[in-house]
Amino acid sequence: MGGILILRKNGRSDCSLRPFFTLRERNAESGLWDSAVKAMKKYLNALMLLLMLTALLFQTGCSSQKTAAAPEQTQEAGAESREKSETPVTAESLGLADGDYEAAVTLTGGTGRASVASPAAVTVKNGAATATIVWSSSKYDYMLIGGVRYEPVTLAGGSTFEIPLAGFDRELPVTADTVAMGDPHEIDYTLNFSSASLTKR
Repeated sequence: MGGILILRKNGRSDCSLRPFFTLRERNAESGLWDSAVKAMKKYLNALMLLLMLTALLFQTGCSSQKTAAAPEQTQEAGAESREKSETPVTAESLGLADGDYEAAVTLTGGTGRASVASPAAVTVKNGAATATIVWSSSKYDYMLIGGVRYEPVTLAGGSTFEIPLAGFDRELPVTADTVAMGDPHEIDYTLNFSSASLTKR
């Protein structure tokens, strides 16, 4: 730091020192300013990068929550669909009045050689339905449904049974015993009664 002596017009001297910068000092100050500017730019760049990463993490978190929620919604929809499909279709749920009806019936199982008459007679009494099953053979001597044994009401024109009709539009497991092969054989079948085909007799 240097100084100069200033002479005033009245001839008295001013002994105060006024600062001045040499060229080297000015260059040094300019370098400090550049360094400060560069440091500030680095700080701002780092801040911008941090903000961008924060926003990206936030979006990723939201997407994960939506993705996690989607399977749950799918499972809930599937459960509701299964509940609806598993709801029994019965004479009562169909609002069938007491009386006589007919419904198409499909038989599956066994060797494929046996069949049942379709449509089958359906009787509704006090909200409960009973189906009349007529086999293509008179060799069936009993049926088992839910562990309960049912005897034929007649063998003329094919073994005929009156069985409880638990529901429509679903597979109803039954077992029928046949003596067509000499020795009795119990064979498992399923019956499916169509509610759409119901007609009043």
